[in-house]
Amino acid sequence: MPKHQEIFIEWIKYNLTIGQYLAAKEKSQECIALQATLGHCWWLLARAHLSLGNNEQGNKAISQAVLRNHPVTSTESLLELANAYIASQNYRELAKTYEQLLERKISIEYYAGLAIAYSKIGVFEKAKQAALKVLELQPEAKEEVEAFLQSLP
Repeated sequence: MPKHQEIFIEWIKYNLTIGQYLAAKEKSQECIALQATLGHCWWLLARAHLSLGNNEQGNKAISQAVLRNHPVTSTESLLELANAYIASQNYRELAKTYEQLLERKISIEYYAGLAIAYSKIGVFEKAKQAALKVLELQPEAKEEVEAFLQSLP
């Protein structure tokens, strides 16, 4: 059995990528058992929990990652959070995450994701506003944006 966190981290990332969230959670716990001071293992545990919809445990693991200096508010980490929230269909937290990403960088992808998240949680006016930002930034997406807008109540 490997005793290096780097190996566990790569296994965990792979499991997260292929949607094996329980396996990712187990490997994250093994990684933490080897060296509890490694923030990356806690971060990966958080992602596994959040992907499974275990928000309370995920948030506890995020707190542990923060204590261990993992950059949980970096753009990369926020994108990873977005993927976890997509996996668990936690659109409320997904919207918050896209809002944070948009504070850092204006992106068509972030506005599109935000529009979808808002529509899923029933915040239709904000969904429309986000979709219109996509259209403003990428006029050639007019057909797709109009179809999205037509799908809203």
